Amino acid sequence: MLYRKFLTLLPWLLLAALVYTYHHESNALNPMLNRLQNYTFDTYQRLHPRENKSVEIYVVDIDEKSLEAVGQWPWPRNKIAMLIEKLFEKGVSSVGLDIVFAEKDGKSPDMLVDEWDVDTQTKQKLLEIPSHDDVLAQVFAKYPVVAGFVGSPGFKVNSRSVSVFDPKVEIKNKDNVLNHVMPGVIGARNIEKLETAAQYHGYFGYYQDTDSAMVRHVPLFFRAGEYIYPTLALATLNAANESNHVYDIETDAYGLKSVSLEGRFSIPIESNGQYRIYYRKYINDKVAGRYISAVGILNEKEIPQNLNAAMVLIGTSAAGTFDLRSTPLDPVVPGVESHIQMLESMYLGEHLTRPRAMKDYELYALIGLGVILLLSVHYFGALVGLAVFSILNISVLATAAYFFINELILVDVSFILLSLFILYLGQSIIKYAMERASKRAIRNAFSHYLSPEMVKIVSEDPSKLSLGGEEKEITVLFSDIRGFTTMSEGLTPKQLTTVLNRYLTPMTEIVQNHNGTIDKYMGDAVMAFWNAPLNIKNHAFKACAAALEMLARLNKLNEELKKDGLPVIDIGIGLNTDTVTVGNMGSDQRFDYTIMGDGVNLGSRLEGQCKTYGVKLIISESTFNQLLKVQDVSAMYLDTVAVKGKTDAVKIYNLLSLDKPSGEMLEKIELMKRFSVEFKCQQWENALETIKSDLIPLTVRDMYIERISELSKQELPENWDGVYFASTK
Repeated sequence: MLYRKFLTLLPWLLLAALVYTYHHESNALNPMLNRLQNYTFDTYQRLHPRENKSVEIYVVDIDEKSLEAVGQWPWPRNKIAMLIEKLFEKGVSSVGLDIVFAEKDGKSPDMLVDEWDVDTQTKQKLLEIPSHDDVLAQVFAKYPVVAGFVGSPGFKVNSRSVSVFDPKVEIKNKDNVLNHVMPGVIGARNIEKLETAAQYHGYFGYYQDTDSAMVRHVPLFFRAGEYIYPTLALATLNAANESNHVYDIETDAYGLKSVSLEGRFSIPIESNGQYRIYYRKYINDKVAGRYISAVGILNEKEIPQNLNAAMVLIGTSAAGTFDLRSTPLDPVVPGVESHIQMLESMYLGEHLTRPRAMKDYELYALIGLGVILLLSVHYFGALVGLAVFSILNISVLATAAYFFINELILVDVSFILLSLFILYLGQSIIKYAMERASKRAIRNAFSHYLSPEMVKIVSEDPSKLSLGGEEKEITVLFSDIRGFTTMSEGLTPKQLTTVLNRYLTPMTEIVQNHNGTIDKYMGDAVMAFWNAPLNIKNHAFKACAAALEMLARLNKLNEELKKDGLPVIDIGIGLNTDTVTVGNMGSDQRFDYTIMGDGVNLGSRLEGQCKTYGVKLIISESTFNQLLKVQDVSAMYLDTVAVKGKTDAVKIYNLLSLDKPSGEMLEKIELMKRFSVEFKCQQWENALETIKSDLIPLTVRDMYIERISELSKQELPENWDGVYFASTK
């Protein structure tokens, strides 16, 4: 009982464990949950990537063609300065450099003059030429150029990190913001001359997920020391927007919430400042036109028609000069690709968002859907549960798809779907185990009472069982060995056991073969009933068929016992059909499936009356009437009797055969019918003449002759109905 209760409770404990796991984010499971979430959000983007909209944002690409024309990388910085100047001459609004100049330009004349074999005057003239770094610094100071540097958000200061510098930004509400911004380190920074000249600074670097090198989101800021550094894409947008280096970062109870640039471009961010990039498919420059070859700008041959107010990132895709990155849509892209994709997404206002309370909503969904699924499997089975499981999965996916496509809201369905699968599988296995245990218990409980075929039916469909206490029409059979006490006294215990087993075994088989239920053995007596726990059509007919077969089988058994030198067995059988109480009865510790009621007692009394009337099988009037509903049978009326302990009289019959009466059997039945009329009408002479027929069983004949002799001497009341009040059981 406790085991079944535990199994019933187990799916709910499993649901509680899943809810707890999702709510508390166990450190041990965090990597797995993060991988599932990342895979889910990546799938959203693959199925519905950002549209390829026309926007004035470009990458000036230092590609293979540019290197062939200008020379190997790194280029002289005066070339970089020239490239930037030409871009601003065409009207661009800002330029971001996905390049860091961490050392002086080794190709500048002032750096090479000592290596040249020239006279002093020539050397002096060469030294008067502005250095390449000076040229680039002048461009930095003149135009809204974002000087890129290497930043590593999420890393701690180490021997390879460099000192901090002032990024020249103004962070509104900085004191409240600082503690929420992700810490990081500077990996490489520009030389001081360039750093001082630059109006804007932006880091390039990525916060890669632990499960892959894929760039999914980028912290828009990181802090090092007392400074907060923006990412290259955000700084480029700030420069183009002429936001005066101001970043208005909004916070809430969770942490960082959004950043805006002088009231424009309100950009939602995660609580730690990360921005999840909404990607579109990476298409090369020949198809999309977003990548412009640097040499085309320098020689003014491949400049787009309209660069006015455009934002430009300068990077490199030449082999050996750039780091490869992976995005949810493309396995390999240039590092600058994520920057331009992020810049486009922020500029267009197409932001992937995940509301602060989304995890709570997902938790509520998990609880609600989990309850629905568990109840479905519990009450309707695994097949219906599978349909509900499928519908719930489709509903969850459809809801997530709606929010992503229409609102760009990220709903993490991974854990919900995984949990529903675990719950369905767990509940189905548990229900299967419980059903198996129930079937096994049923087989164990009824294998001694029902036939194997009936046990199989019951175990396969326990709903056919009626184990609770209920009122039900039952046909009950009692059989008892005549003179058992005397017989047992003449046998050794071993012989007695042998005789009983040889008798009870075939009797039990006969009952079970006729779909009966063995209630109990009471020494030499057998009690059985029909129509419970399974509903049995024509149960009275089957019970009578079993009784007749028991008598026939007993004749064969007696022949075998004679041969073995053992005493023969004589039995009496009584059957009654009535509505009785059936079910498990007893105490909480021990109970049996049995029947109780006056109808049961009457069946027992009828078995006892077999001795009185000298017959082997007596059935009640109710059983006889049930037989007639099936077919005409051969049953001889015996008497109308009120058994001991009862005042209500019942007609009783000696069942001879389940076939239609004919010949001598029919004549015997008709004689008893005529006698019963004559007897009740007190026609004693006619009754005596009828009962003295040799066709009437001797015991019945003698009993009625004696009864008539006594009754004929009495003055009977007018309402006398011929009822015999039995004085023995």
